[in-house]
Amino acid sequence: DKLPYDLIPTRELRAMLRRYVRERKQERFGIYMDSGDGGRLAMIEGEARSWHQAIQD
Repeated sequence: DKLPYDLIPTRELRAMLRRYVRERKQERFGIYMDSGDGGRLAMIEGEARSWHQAIQD
């Protein structure tokens, strides 16, 4: 993780990039949803599937 966090202008961007790097190392992906209580993070895990395969399930 060699991103220049000290040059990134906002706390939100730094947090998002740190989360991306952490999730990438774990081979996971999270989707952040803003909310009145500070937000939610939904994690997506598992193997990627084609759209055609996913809609048939």
